[in-house]
Amino acid sequence: MITLYANVQRPLSVAEADGNIQDLDTRLQAIEQQGVAATTLTAIAVDDAAGTITYTYSDGSVWGPYRLPASLFTPRGAWLTGTAYLVRDYVTNAGSSYIAAAAHTAGASFADDLAAGKWQLNSAKGVDGAAGAPYMNFVGFYDNTRAYNAADGVLYLSNGTYNIFRAVVAVPAGNPPGTFQPGGVQMPYWTAQSSNATAEHGTFVSGKPAAGATIYWRRFARSQSFFAALAGAVAGLRTPPAAAFKLSVRRNGTEFGTISWAANGTVPTLAGSAVTFAIGDVLTIVAPSTQDAAAADLDVTLLTYPV
Repeated sequence: MITLYANVQRPLSVAEADGNIQDLDTRLQAIEQQGVAATTLTAIAVDDAAGTITYTYSDGSVWGPYRLPASLFTPRGAWLTGTAYLVRDYVTNAGSSYIAAAAHTAGASFADDLAAGKWQLNSAKGVDGAAGAPYMNFVGFYDNTRAYNAADGVLYLSNGTYNIFRAVVAVPAGNPPGTFQPGGVQMPYWTAQSSNATAEHGTFVSGKPAAGATIYWRRFARSQSFFAALAGAVAGLRTPPAAAFKLSVRRNGTEFGTISWAANGTVPTLAGSAVTFAIGDVLTIVAPSTQDAAAADLDVTLLTYPV
């Protein structure tokens, strides 16, 4: 027991002062031996609807609820019936966007939930524009004997590379890209739409191609299309074949084109359909199933355009 001056109203005796010190020492030793019990966090409760957080500690004390910082909105994608939504959830419906004004579970009809005040319009869908003509109607390689309509698109060899051009107005035959409309203004018939629009796929086989050999293999990393009849492709044999010689051009193993030479022929015949290769499709060129006795030193370059 500690003796205080306030209790005795006189100076403490030597025994009382010593007793106070002894009592304090005893208490300190007890604290050192027993330790101080730590207060720990035992629970955190978050109320999504109210936007608050509450902390509970091991001594039973409760701190909170505290209001959490509120985001402007939480994107939830397209509105779905039966989905639980919280305040400030952001959804789209029928071309417009909305923000939840109250926590709720979506009913069978968005219109009913909207009428009940569960959603607030954020941005309204605009008026649909009138359907228009396509910007360009691609028709293939430029043909000097053909007249073209406005917006027709052609592939034309310009400055050593194939480029796509679009007709500005109706173009009479015999007016390729680079020519101008009559009159003093010098308005062009065509406008360039691309630079080097085509891609080349070439291979060379030294000596005689083996029977049935795959002389070219490529997997496409972007969509490409072939022109009908393999237009734009070139091929040659330094030594002409002794018999008819035909290469098979294939997409994923299925033939869609051929490159053929007659016996002793030097100029190949190209044939094939216009096909499109999707990403991941494989282009192969396969030699004849029987090796020709003479055909040697083969080169092939195919032409595609992006789609």
